[in-house]
Amino acid sequence: MVTDVGINYQTAAGRTPLMVATARGSLRVMELLLNHNARLDIRDAFGQTAESFSIIFNQKQSRRTIIQFNWKKRNEKSMVRERETKSALSRQGSAVDQVMTKMNRDKEERLARLAEQRKQRQEQIAAQQSRLPKKKSKIQFLFF
Repeated sequence: MVTDVGINYQTAAGRTPLMVATARGSLRVMELLLNHNARLDIRDAFGQTAESFSIIFNQKQSRRTIIQFNWKKRNEKSMVRERETKSALSRQGSAVDQVMTKMNRDKEERLARLAEQRKQRQEQIAAQQSRLPKKKSKIQFLFF
């Protein structure tokens, strides 16, 4: 008797434990095998898969179990991809935040320099105007 067989062991006809459980309608055994990574894509010597066995042997519950398992697996993969996408976006978001923070800091520094330059220029203009003689307005000129 062979005792060291894998979950996807195939007989001489290419049948796997999952195919046999599907044909017999053993839902608990099917779920156990599927949860332990039994492959649904393996074909026997006649090209049949576990899902086709459920159709051939008119095992509607077996077929429903396989369909639900496939849906669950796709949904899990989708959730993993979504989580990976979100984490990548959050990493990009934090990088964007850092760039935006640096740009804002640079902008504030430029504005501070421009304000300082404007203040110096106003002081220069005020100093130049104080050195110039004050002109009398035309009205003052007419009365004096």
